[in-house]
Amino acid sequence: MNILGLIVEYNPFHNGHLYHIEQARNKSNADVVITIMSGHFLQRGEPAIVDKFTRSRMAVMNGSDLVIELPTIYAIQHRDLFCYSAVSILNQLGVNTIIFGSETGEIEPFNTFIANETDYKKEIDEKVKHYLKQGESYPRAYSKTLADLKLSSIDDHLPNNSLGIGYVRAVKKINSNITIDTIKRKQAAYHQKVLSTPIASATSIRKSIADNHFSDHILKTMPSTVSALMQQYKETHGSFANFNDYYPFIQYKLLTTPSEALKAIHGMTEGIEHRLIDAAKKATSIDFFLNMVTTKRYTTTRIKRLLIHLLLNITTETIDQAILTIDDLEAVRCLAQTPCGEEYLKIVKQTKKLSVLSKIKKDMPEYLNVDLRASAVYYLFDVNRQKNELKPPFRYR
Repeated sequence: MNILGLIVEYNPFHNGHLYHIEQARNKSNADVVITIMSGHFLQRGEPAIVDKFTRSRMAVMNGSDLVIELPTIYAIQHRDLFCYSAVSILNQLGVNTIIFGSETGEIEPFNTFIANETDYKKEIDEKVKHYLKQGESYPRAYSKTLADLKLSSIDDHLPNNSLGIGYVRAVKKINSNITIDTIKRKQAAYHQKVLSTPIASATSIRKSIADNHFSDHILKTMPSTVSALMQQYKETHGSFANFNDYYPFIQYKLLTTPSEALKAIHGMTEGIEHRLIDAAKKATSIDFFLNMVTTKRYTTTRIKRLLIHLLLNITTETIDQAILTIDDLEAVRCLAQTPCGEEYLKIVKQTKKLSVLSKIKKDMPEYLNVDLRASAVYYLFDVNRQKNELKPPFRYR
């Protein structure tokens, strides 16, 4: 069987994502499409604008056969850990092809990039240390190093190219039989902020929604099934999730958590907690707060991930344990499925060590307990929705 794996966030699902699924399915001649999707909180350290259950419905209504939740503890990490964990889980599920969208659109430059990393490791390490001493963040130091050494034809500042590097690196490191390929993103740039149709960036869609411009123009950037779900979500819940809504809880945690407990939170290094506490006493919004604490070394995205770790009480010890177990997980959770996906799960149950849960159970491993905490925090403004965690996967057709 040809089992295709896609690594996604769908924040929210739009026409560009539909294009990705259709093109990837055709290119791989897939029998089953498995999407591994971040839950309520995302890789850039933000809450998803709609919950994971709604987004998983969007996926199976538009070409995915199975939606597996990427555990929160892995979903909110830096690129390499995010990519490695997603690829590892797909590998444990029996996926034999992964296809990602990129600005480059060809796989060979990515393979060359990874080969050069090995061949020029000593030179790269020395250059990176040089830039780190100048106060650069690690991603920025690495990017500058590659530019200096002229080792890459890929523009790794572009987010999908950057993630593609992480995916290819992970496949090589795992040393699996997975074939990895890419398709070129169509039209809209990832960070494009001006809405365009029929294909717009998720960034421009989120910006329009944040500006209260939830209009027919936005809905035209999505498949009809998705626009219907978005309208229903707005009518039912009144608004979409916004990071600023969680800022009072972030302030509370920073101002009341004992110093030693703060230091234990993953990413709370080099005394950054003092800077965060000072900002929490002054800033009246998340944007104001981020402007106060962001530096060359501590980028906005790095700070946002740290704040999610704080909200969910994710310690460095918890992360270290999660890293040790990533290649041999006990279980993951299915959020949505089609009959085709359901049939494949029967094969997984018979042939794979990894369990795929249809509902939460007692005595789950810590990395899945973090998902429960993530839901509790995400639904703070509507606690009745926490019972969504008890529901079985959504079954489409």
